Amino acid sequence: MAEDKKTAPPINLNLPHQTVRYLMQLKRSGLYGNQLGVVARTLVQDQIKALIKQGSLRMEFDPGEDSGPDET
Repeated sequence: MAEDKKTAPPINLNLPHQTVRYLMQLKRSGLYGNQLGVVARTLVQDQIKALIKQGSLRMEFDPGEDSGPDET
């Protein structure tokens, strides 16, 4: 049976040109994925995991925190 996963809304990131060049290099290596978005997602997820492990981010969430991107 397929697991029903919630899909997060897409996020539009504006990155400096040099950062995009690094992401393209990593994409060519294939180590983090073969699409630019997959590479960026993998790196963001890996960094969040590292920050949680380090104790800089907490795992607990307040019920009202998961309201999606800031709407201002």
